[in-house]
Amino acid sequence: MLDGILESVSLDVNFTAGNDFSSQMETVAKMMKTKDSRGSDRDVFYVEIPGFDTHRDLNQLFGKLLSSVNLGIEEFKGAMVDEGLWDSVTIVMVSEFGRTLQENTGNGTDHGKCIS
Repeated sequence: MLDGILESVSLDVNFTAGNDFSSQMETVAKMMKTKDSRGSDRDVFYVEIPGFDTHRDLNQLFGKLLSSVNLGIEEFKGAMVDEGLWDSVTIVMVSEFGRTLQENTGNGTDHGKCIS
């Protein structure tokens, strides 16, 4: 049922093909657009973007990852503004581990020490 609902939804904002994070954000935007037909007053959605475990080539990899996050959120915001839903959106970003500040031999970083 949900698949049929999502296939029938169109958005005025074009999400970037080939960017997995943007694709996830597009699905969330479609879900939000269908909130009335789904009978939902409030939703919580979870998306993820892997690859931040940068033990090597931090400068190249991290920049590409952040560009993907930025693009996905920018496209999502555009869709939500177009739908009049942006004022109803809260975005929470979480990372599950810390990194050292000093580079390792592969021009990356390693897991930091947990301090409690």
